[in-house]
Amino acid sequence: MTGYTTKNKVETVLKHKITKILVALSLSVVLGGGLAACENETSAPTKNAQGKKFKLKPGTYKLAYFDQNTNYNSDSNQKAAFGLVIDGKTKELTVNLRRVKEHVGLKYADSPYVVVKESDLGEMRLNIYRGPYQQYIQTDVSGTVTDK
Repeated sequence: MTGYTTKNKVETVLKHKITKILVALSLSVVLGGGLAACENETSAPTKNAQGKKFKLKPGTYKLAYFDQNTNYNSDSNQKAAFGLVIDGKTKELTVNLRRVKEHVGLKYADSPYVVVKESDLGEMRLNIYRGPYQQYIQTDVSGTVTDK
């Protein structure tokens, strides 16, 4: 006889199951905490084109350009790059696309602008008012070509 009884086998199986459950719970807590830390990405300060962080004050700014830099492999890496006219100079900025809301219309085509607001949570929100990139119904153009 080896000394193993049915009672010993049941105790061993229960110990293994409890150990597996504890390991699974520990992993879920550790990984869940890591993911929760990534969720607060929208409250990060704005970065300019040189990578320097600065705080953009709430207000209305003239829009020089706007572009979405999307990475289709990752939802967390969606960026908006745009230029604002501040004190007569164009400042290049990059922010998370989750902070940006676009308002596209013909009435904004002549003078596009950005309204910067601060949310209740202290996060910066950008409302971009711009004209469409392409118009399909346009008036006919007449004239002669003088040079290539």
